[in-house]
Amino acid sequence: MTLTARLGGMALRTATIGLVAVGLLVGATTAHAATGLPTVGGHDAPDIDCNLLVGNGMLVHAPAILAAPVPYDPTIVHVGPSHVQWVAYRATLLQWDPKTKTFAPTSVKGPWIAWQAPDSFSTGADMSMVSFFQWTGSQWTPSGGATAFRDLTSGYYRVSIEYHWYPDAQAPQAGDDVIVPTDYTYTSTYTLIHTSYCQY
Repeated sequence: MTLTARLGGMALRTATIGLVAVGLLVGATTAHAATGLPTVGGHDAPDIDCNLLVGNGMLVHAPAILAAPVPYDPTIVHVGPSHVQWVAYRATLLQWDPKTKTFAPTSVKGPWIAWQAPDSFSTGADMSMVSFFQWTGSQWTPSGGATAFRDLTSGYYRVSIEYHWYPDAQAPQAGDDVIVPTDYTYTSTYTLIHTSYCQY
């Protein structure tokens, strides 16, 4: 069953947006041997807050993700994106293991959170215009887009982010990537403090 079918044809807001600002998003482009088309679009590490939740909790915001680029006729002027695709992310909690001196995956995973993404942004990634949906294990339900990890025990934490591009008529193969962000923020009275992990 396709993602669109699972959502039951819910109406989604998709912003009409233009060209990508140079250097806005990062991410590898993986080509299919069968089609020669890229399977992933540009994608960025999400913003991650270490102290916005009550108690020991991390808040992972939805990352900016672009649809996989697809070929189009250069003689046709495009206003807005030339490809809109279902994309998703899932965050997994990592905890520092002093024995191995690495951040190791825990069994704590956030849900898959999906939305329709364009293949370009004109003025930066405006995620406020996105309708997010969260996979509950049996259905997609509306979501705020962020993943919260609450009531964490004492220790040092990071997250790994899985990215997924669902196949569609213009990009017939699915795409995947994983990033482990190294920028985490603490909000203080006057500024953001950047660190390479969250500590509780």
